[in-house]
Parts: sequence; structure tokens; C-alpha cells
Amino acid sequence: YIKRDDLTNIGMGGNKLRKLEYLIYDAKENGATMIITVGGAQTNHGRLTAAVAAKFGLKAAIIAVDSYPGEISANLLLDGIMNCPVYLIDPDGVHTEDQLFEIAVNKVTKEWEEKGEKTYFIPMGGSNELGILGYYDCALEISKQINDLGIENPRLISTVGSMGTYMGLQVAAKNEKLPLRVTGIGISPKKQGIVNMATEYYGRIKEFFQLDLDISEEEFYLISDYDFGAYNNPVKEVRETLYYMGKREAIIL
Repeated sequence: YIKRDDLTNIGMGGNKLRKLEYLIYDAKENGATMIITVGGAQTNHGRLTAAVAAKFGLKAAIIAVDSYPGEISANLLLDGIMNCPVYLIDPDGVHTEDQLFEIAVNKVTKEWEEKGEKTYFIPMGGSNELGILGYYDCALEISKQINDLGIENPRLISTVGSMGTYMGLQVAAKNEKLPLRVTGIGISPKKQGIVNMATEYYGRIKEFFQLDLDISEEEFYLISDYDFGAYNNPVKEVRETLYYMGKREAIIL
């Protein structure tokens, strides 16, 4: 079975909408008028942030440490249609990507606050302590569907980029004692290692929500063998998988 969160109904759909449900609510509760987020030039998360901001009467801007892809197409075009500027920051060979993001976010935040906007920052992929709640909810939803279908020994497999989707599923499975085993497949290299990233992230979640639940390193079943050294790396194996799913199931990965 495939959980088709790519078919959600705002801004051409995608899994980030579950996270944004909580993040945009929090932004509005804090009186924000402008959402700032980060990603790549063709970020899906950025597109959906722009979409939800537009739907709820907020401005939005995307910051990408990325080069101009050569044309205004795909998500860049959609961002513009939804009135969301994209700030492209070329790598300079001096600063790290994290440093360039920090510099750019501070600069863009100042720019819009000087125009009278109250800004709210959403991290890459919407993956912070609050953002995981979207997939905490999803785990409860999936658990009910599994029960209704009578599926035994279910294994839930999720990709792991910024990790918010996986973490929401895993925390819900453990905290709610759901009959789910959650496996995460890394889609990009993690500087500190994928398991270390998970334990650090969960530490922040545990503190934020004052949870009594402990999750050991061994309970994070995470695999980093298939990232091919970079996010969105169009290697032969990736291309073959895209075509296979398209030909067999008419599903566009």
C-alpha cells in the first residue's frame, strides 16, 4: 500500500501540508503577516508554504542556496503565480551552506520587517518540534486504516530528508504504542550521520513536549545506503525506479 499524501488538495499537493497545518496556525496565532522558509531552488516545501500562505492571507518568501536553474519553470513558476518571491543565493566557495542560509535569512527578515511585516520562520521541510505533529496525526490515521484492513505485522516505510515526516511517525508509533514498525530511508547525506541526527532531533522534541518517552538509537531503524551522495542525484538507479513506477502503476515519484 502507498499512502498518497502527494494527492493532497492545496498547491498541487505534497506531504508538507500536514506539517504546515500546525506551523501556519502557530504563525497566525503569533500575529505573523509574512512567512519565510528555506530550501532548494525547486523546493516542494517552499511551493506548499507559498500556497498555504496565499490561502490564509499571508505573504511568503523562499530562500534557496542554489544557482538559477536556467528558466522559470516547475516550482519556481508556481511560486511566482502564488506571489511568492524566491531569493537565490549562489554558493560562494567561502561560506558553508548553513552559513549562507543564516546570512540570507537575517537579511530577508530585516528587509520585510522594515516594510512593516511581522515575520515567522519555518525551517527546511517544516521539520521542527511543532512540524512533526502533522505526521503524528498521520500515524494514528494509518494505524486505524491498517486495523480496518486487517493487515498483520505492518512495516511503515518513509523517506528521510529533513526528518520531520519520519520523526512524527516514529514518535507516534512509540508514544501511542501503535502496531507499527517505522523504517526511514535517507534521501540525502547527513553530516552527523542519520541515527545521530534522529537522536538529537528527538531530544529536542522530548524537551519541547515534556515527554516521558525514551527512544534509543537502536529503535531508530534508519538506512542511509541509498542517497547516492547527494539529494536529487539523478543516477541510473533513480531513473530506472522513476520509469518503473510510472510504467507499472502510473505513479510519478
